[in-house]
Amino acid sequence: MGILRACTHLREGLGEAQVREQLVIDSGVHRLRALITEHFGNRAAVIKLDHGLRSVTGEIAAVRRAAQQTGAAPAPQVAEVAARIERVRRGQHAFAEMSVLAEHYLGRIGFSPEEVADLLRVTGEYGVSCAARLGLPDATPVAELDAAASARISAWARREQDPMLDRHTARAAYTVRRSYERVAFRVRRAAALLGGGDEFEEA
Repeated sequence: MGILRACTHLREGLGEAQVREQLVIDSGVHRLRALITEHFGNRAAVIKLDHGLRSVTGEIAAVRRAAQQTGAAPAPQVAEVAARIERVRRGQHAFAEMSVLAEHYLGRIGFSPEEVADLLRVTGEYGVSCAARLGLPDATPVAELDAAASARISAWARREQDPMLDRHTARAAYTVRRSYERVAFRVRRAAALLGGGDEFEEA
């Protein structure tokens, strides 16, 4: 499909650089980047990290293409850097949240309006504090925050187990549950620190 599109654009008189840019637009990546910039403004650090990782990934692809053209194998460090980038992406839940939000804005997730509101809240669309992610006032006591987080975890765990969910929606439900678990961890850590304790476990 990509080759056919490229040939079409070449017949239309586009240059090599213009064809590459048009293929990016055709793939939906251009729209995805616009959505990320428009909706994820309060996630500047994650977006910068994402851009940096994409840049390095692009360089890795260029090195591999150059090696393929010469018939030589890429240096072993290339595979190691690629593996490290993958580990960074897998280890940062914020990337999973960004992916689910992007899929939501692209219309690929079958959530109800109430579930969409939950998704947006817990992923920081309306604020990044624990209270904001739970839809509660900033002065809400820690015990109430904990109870609210536990209730949302249970609700999304049930939603995640719905056998009728399509792949995109099931992954989104899992991500929302994990997001609430991370909120609960932060709330319980705060409770332990306020109570003078230092024993807690990360979700």
